[in-house]
Amino acid sequence: MDTYHPRPGVLPNIPSSNGYAGGFGVSLIKKDLALAVDAAEHGKADHAMTDFTINYFREIEKKGYGNKDFGYVY
Repeated sequence: MDTYHPRPGVLPNIPSSNGYAGGFGVSLIKKDLALAVDAAEHGKADHAMTDFTINYFREIEKKGYGNKDFGYVY
């Protein structure tokens, strides 16, 4: 929280203080979550919370915010 905060204005020069531009995008975190789900399925592990999260990021992406930093969900 002292180097990368999701709330705008807390720290300068980070995506949240720059309209969530730059940083690790919603589309990228969604891709990584999909890889985590695949790995969980392969290992027969529970991934219910990851499913919920990836679906949330999918909705954010559908609304046109896929290029925003993943902190945009804040």
